[in-house]
Amino acid sequence: MSNAIGAIFDSLNNLADLQKLVSESEDGESPWLEFKAIKRPPNKSDKEFIKHQKSLLAKEICAFLNTSDGIIAWGVECENNKVAIVNDCTENLC
Repeated sequence: MSNAIGAIFDSLNNLADLQKLVSESEDGESPWLEFKAIKRPPNKSDKEFIKHQKSLLAKEICAFLNTSDGIIAWGVECENNKVAIVNDCTENLC
């Protein structure tokens, strides 16, 4: 992780800190900041849901590995430039 992004990551302690990073863009993201809400689709089994979340997380990590680093806020979404926790997962993704 680059020093600048690493310092930003280290400064994050709560949603208020994350809210300060929201850019002027429509969804609050930037080239180095990605929000991913964890929403359970209806009629998906726990096993399918966890498998899907693991796959999404792996893709996001690979995307940042192939660029210039970044921060993934997993279980968080940004609407109208407001950050909120959206996490329908009650299990560990490991």
